[in-house]
Amino acid sequence: MFLSVQGEMIRSNIVENVKGVPVHLEMQFVDTTTCKPATSLLIDVWSCDPAGKYSGVSAAGQGGLATSYLRGVQPTNQDGVVEFDTLFPGHYQGRATHEHVITHTGATVLPNGSYTGGHISHLSQLFFDQSLINAVEALDPYNKNTIAKTSNAQDGFTGYSATAAYDPFPEYILLGSSLSQGIFAWIELGINPSSDYTQYAPPASFWRAGGGVNNPNFNMGIVGSAPPTHG
Repeated sequence: MFLSVQGEMIRSNIVENVKGVPVHLEMQFVDTTTCKPATSLLIDVWSCDPAGKYSGVSAAGQGGLATSYLRGVQPTNQDGVVEFDTLFPGHYQGRATHEHVITHTGATVLPNGSYTGGHISHLSQLFFDQSLINAVEALDPYNKNTIAKTSNAQDGFTGYSATAAYDPFPEYILLGSSLSQGIFAWIELGINPSSDYTQYAPPASFWRAGGGVNNPNFNMGIVGSAPPTHG
């Protein structure tokens, strides 16, 4: 489910009080029209928790509008790089383990730590090696998730995300002697900042002071199917 939240907080540590395998995620964005770092973008990431629940949305079985765990936004620096401290995602029915990524071009950072405006110039998902997923899923609290697992090969979204020109699988190393100590993952993504895929990513809700509110015009039919391109 592409359950984005518009206006969520600009922050690098998005773990909050959720338990799981720590991930330090570093992404570099390159402007495909200039082959230079894509600066002045806002990068929006989110994923479900080990139990398969998303924060910030009110749909049945999700975390609710008052939650914001594993969601955050960061501006790209002069090298087109952003860094997030998050957790390895869990899984839910019908989907392989994944991390959502969208880029906002022309957005304005607000004094309250949020943002407004701009358009979505890239939307996609990051996937992970199946062997890594299997190893994480064997650990607590991931092994308490009884929802049937979907492999990368079975996932219906990898077809648009993975192409000869686009590799959505980050490189990674362990941060210690065991997987539970965490993972450092990194990836380079080429995007065209002038592309506009906003129509394919209507937010499920809006983050406001004190919590979220539902988007009355949210269309699950749009976000529940793959867009014609990864962006």
